[in-house]
Amino acid sequence: MKRNISIVLIFIIVLSSCGKDLLDKQPYKNLKLAFGNAPDAEIRIAMEVDPLRAGVTHMGEPSTFTCPECHGVLLQMKEGGRVRFRCHTGHAYSADSLMAEMSEGIEAALWNAIRSLQEGALMLEQLSSHVGESHPPAESERLATRREQLLKHADQLREMVTSRWTAPEEL
Repeated sequence: MKRNISIVLIFIIVLSSCGKDLLDKQPYKNLKLAFGNAPDAEIRIAMEVDPLRAGVTHMGEPSTFTCPECHGVLLQMKEGGRVRFRCHTGHAYSADSLMAEMSEGIEAALWNAIRSLQEGALMLEQLSSHVGESHPPAESERLATRREQLLKHADQLREMVTSRWTAPEEL
């Protein structure tokens, strides 16, 4: 893995100083011959070439995870004892950074659920008040009971979110 990273860094430094047009010129081809084709797709993606045209789909196996940014399928690549991920649009993650992004997404979804439950409770409160003026009391009581259920669920979710669950520090 260290060799691959150093190769990629060399390519990126050389290419960034020479520009994208170097991809079809002899110095780039000489570097590819010297270091092999393994990092070619990584280099082309780093140089902002379309990842699909750069060969990203051949870099790994499809995983069961989706990209936190674009929601495309993540390819899983194993290098030595490490696993990393890249989607077909070019977003890249280590296992740690993917876990951090997923944790943020989970927390955001839970806060959205809390907000939705509270908005539902507010709506039921208004409906209950309106129904109480022109309908039998049982109808207003039914809405008030449902409102209390929504608030209870919101409180339970809030407790879960604020209990400060943290992702594992090292994978």
